[in-house]
Amino acid sequence: MSLNLETPTRPSSLKSETPTSPSEMLSSSDEVKYNNHTMSDLEDSISHEDNMYSAVKILILNLFPERYIISHSVTGKASNSKLDAKPQFDRRLYNIFLSVIKNKFGSIKDVTA
Repeated sequence: MSLNLETPTRPSSLKSETPTSPSEMLSSSDEVKYNNHTMSDLEDSISHEDNMYSAVKILILNLFPERYIISHSVTGKASNSKLDAKPQFDRRLYNIFLSVIKNKFGSIKDVTA
């Protein structure tokens, strides 16, 4: 009984489509991902919403896990003198959130640190 020790090769049709290194994975993506969602995915997720409250809820849950939302704040400052400050939301993702909401609903007041 003999063992085949040759390394298997991928069919040529898969070689060009499947990235093999991290740099290939980054360069092969055509759009930037925000928590596994593209900008167009995020915009599409709220495209049917006319109510800003509903759109904010949908969008924020697409960008941040619920546990993260509970344990962080927009400004990173304490809400009052009796509570410790929570860490600030990831600024990059929060700015994407604001951008999508502004594109959908027009001018809104910035809530930033």
